[in-house]
Amino acid sequence: MLLYGFTLSACPRNLPKALGEWFPPAQLGLANGVALGGNGGGQGLAAFVAPLALAHVGGWRGLTFGLAAQ
Repeated sequence: MLLYGFTLSACPRNLPKALGEWFPPAQLGLANGVALGGNGGGQGLAAFVAPLALAHVGGWRGLTFGLAAQ
């Protein structure tokens, strides 16, 4: 959990800097928007799909184990 908490706080803060290394300044705004929008969209989709998947994986415990196995 400590490692998860560290990466959860470190990744969003370092994403724009990493994108700045890959994209030229003219495309950096679009790249940041797509990356951060995808991050938020993925979190929203996970929050929507997780309750629907509970019946298929045996409840919250099975869902948590499945996510940990990734």
